[in-house]
Amino acid sequence: MKSYSNSFLSFLGAFLVLLSFACDPCEDIPGTVRVDSNDVTGPVITWQVVTFANTPSGPISSLQLITDLNATVNINTNERAEIRLMAEDAESGVTWLDIQGGFGYTCNNPGQAIVFDGIIPGDRLFFPIAESVCATVEASYPDFIIDATSLCSGAHPNLSNGGYQFNGSASNANDILSLSTLTVNIFPAAI
Repeated sequence: MKSYSNSFLSFLGAFLVLLSFACDPCEDIPGTVRVDSNDVTGPVITWQVVTFANTPSGPISSLQLITDLNATVNINTNERAEIRLMAEDAESGVTWLDIQGGFGYTCNNPGQAIVFDGIIPGDRLFFPIAESVCATVEASYPDFIIDATSLCSGAHPNLSNGGYQFNGSASNANDILSLSTLTVNIFPAAI
């Protein structure tokens, strides 16, 4: 009888171990993934650039999804752009995103020019791990808006040149960092 109960307990223990592997705690939490501790790649970073322009024909808009590590886009002074940093990691999730960078532009009139420049200081946005073994699969940083229609006014109404540089970063649950740079050049509108 004793060997029967030992066999039964061994079988029950093995069954419970298999059952614990079959139950994925991340499955019950939408938008999460079980962290793969063997993952050696960082999150995939994508820049979403939406531009809105006022033209003589009426308003138009466009959308670009950019996955290049170093990319440049151009906008004109009759446009407004919404820049969004997004990241995805289906193996180890996304634990934080950040944007840092700077900007500069020159406004002029026929006799003078004024130069404006500044820093985008960054503000790391965290996506807490749902459980110690789960992480968020996709995340996005709030939109950064460039309103090129209102950059220069008053006594110096003409933009001669300008631009922004965004340095985006994302990390996953294995602390692997991904970096990407987006440069936005601003030119006087041709229309």
